[in-house]
Amino acid sequence: MILDNKFFLGFSLIFIVFTIKSQGLSSKPDLDGDLDIWFSSVSGENFYPFLEGSYYFISEGSNSRYEHPFYQSIWTEGSLVYEGRKYQDVTMAYNIVKDVLLIWNWDMKKGGEKSLLIDQNKVDSFVIHNDKFVGSTTLGMGDGYHQEIHHGDSIGCYAKRYKLVEINQRSTEYTNKSDLIILYKGRMYNYRGKSTLFKIFPEYKKDIKRYIRKNIASYSRRNDDGLRQVLAYCESLMK
Repeated sequence: MILDNKFFLGFSLIFIVFTIKSQGLSSKPDLDGDLDIWFSSVSGENFYPFLEGSYYFISEGSNSRYEHPFYQSIWTEGSLVYEGRKYQDVTMAYNIVKDVLLIWNWDMKKGGEKSLLIDQNKVDSFVIHNDKFVGSTTLGMGDGYHQEIHHGDSIGCYAKRYKLVEINQRSTEYTNKSDLIILYKGRMYNYRGKSTLFKIFPEYKKDIKRYIRKNIASYSRRNDDGLRQVLAYCESLMK
């Protein structure tokens, strides 16, 4: 069976529109003009610098929706700041075992998952599952990324998210772990709980104790929201 050029053009049009939607382009094509001209302009000009990279096997070590090496889930929409420029509605996945950010790219030539390992050194920050991650090098904390817990005028707090991997005969199990760092006056403190806050802010120890007792019902090392609240309170004490 011989298919004419209109069939291929129509199929390509559907593909381009779906690609645009998947990568977060908000502009809609002007279909009042010549379709061939529009097709050429779209396929040639819609290029994002972060879409340069290498193929990455996304499914490696993924057993189920609960057992995988990624932050919360595999593919989701987020935003990305790449070389100082922000991009919205980018389909991404954050592998916290390898500590790398992956981008979904429909233009990948290989079959299977269209995952792209982009240039990690050019990623300033990204937001995934409503959580912001910043490049660890900008914080002086090595490679990879840290989640921003608090970023104030005087205090910063960041969490390193990772998973421990245990390989059994029949499966691979992942356990979520976190290391928290507080930045204050040019120093880094490993956060272990309230005692760390008392060490950093000894002059406000009584105030912090009183605030936690009155305002936070369940305060623990794993309570990120509670820590954010307390650090914001500590910022207010310094003003």
